[in-house]
Amino acid sequence: TNGDLRSVTCPIRGTCFAVGSAEGNGTGNLILATGNGGGTWNSWASAAYPNLYGISCLNSGTCFAVADHGIILTTSDAGASWHSQVPVTTYALQAVTCLTGNRCVVVGAQGTILATAKGGKEEVLSRRSP
Repeated sequence: TNGDLRSVTCPIRGTCFAVGSAEGNGTGNLILATGNGGGTWNSWASAAYPNLYGISCLNSGTCFAVADHGIILTTSDAGASWHSQVPVTTYALQAVTCLTGNRCVVVGAQGTILATAKGGKEEVLSRRSP
């Protein structure tokens, strides 16, 4: 890939996801996935979404990637397909972490903090934006 990778997560041994921009100039996004410890990587890219900055997974099949303009991409099929959630902010989201259970926290520009206890399936529990 010619893209810039910014974040990686490995929810289980041998399965990892990496995110960044598809081109070195920062346009479009790129998600890479491996199921064999990095032996081979499959890519998913779309110019429809902006740069991706962070990724985290609840388990080996459910992951969240965060991007510019408040975009959160989700997968529930181990990265075979990705879908955008309805944005709850317009600020760039720069990092995400999923804790035990279904709790995830997202941080971003201008002090934005988003949190959910439902694995992203319902409205955000708490929100702090300027």
